Amino acid sequence: MKKAMWFFRIFLCFVIFFAKLAAQDDFDALFGIEDEDSLFREDTTMAGEEPVDDLDLFLEGETVESADDLFLFPEEVVDKPSEQTKQPAEAVPAQGKQIQTGEKRSFIVSIGAVSPTLVSVDLMTWNSSVDFRMSARLPILLFKKVHAGVDISTFRFENSLPQGGLYSGVAAFLSFERPFHPGMFGVGAGIIRDAPGFYLEQSYGLTKGKRFPIQAGARVIFTSDILGNGWGNWLELGLRMGFRVF
Repeated sequence: MKKAMWFFRIFLCFVIFFAKLAAQDDFDALFGIEDEDSLFREDTTMAGEEPVDDLDLFLEGETVESADDLFLFPEEVVDKPSEQTKQPAEAVPAQGKQIQTGEKRSFIVSIGAVSPTLVSVDLMTWNSSVDFRMSARLPILLFKKVHAGVDISTFRFENSLPQGGLYSGVAAFLSFERPFHPGMFGVGAGIIRDAPGFYLEQSYGLTKGKRFPIQAGARVIFTSDILGNGWGNWLELGLRMGFRVF
């Protein structure tokens, strides 16, 4: 009985020893711990050669600064701007300066012809003719975009039913124009014959040789009194040619 007990104890010790060895191998395999034999490393490394770095195999002559690109995804690689693609820093301030200046002051004298086409009820039976118009844009700039000037034109209406009657005179306005290239919107206030009035205008044009502007447009004139009958208005079409002094 005693021999059997000693045999069992010796057998149990061997089992525990081999179990520890197997557990140590599993632990090393799980965490990637491998003991390399120094003799094996000496055989694989030839005399006079330095150990090869695994990173240099992929660089193939690249510098150390570009090694970080290996750890970026393809879409994360940022291209460095070259010297040819760099734009001068002075371009942006130049554009900002041009926007801030807005319209330039100018002095333009224009002459043209206008003809009423549509009239209010009080002038339905009155015949019109071609009238004269002269305007001048003064070198006065308001709010950096609105040009101030003066406008003088003539008008003439003759009553046909019944016969007789004449409504004519001179209209003088202080005008304000806002360019919307190639168009222009204008308003004016002044005197029409002997009554106050105002006008609204929309025109389009071009400039020949930087000195000769040509404009064609429509203007609606409102007057507070037409031969004692109260408010009236008419629409006229016109063509103007001018000269830019500066």
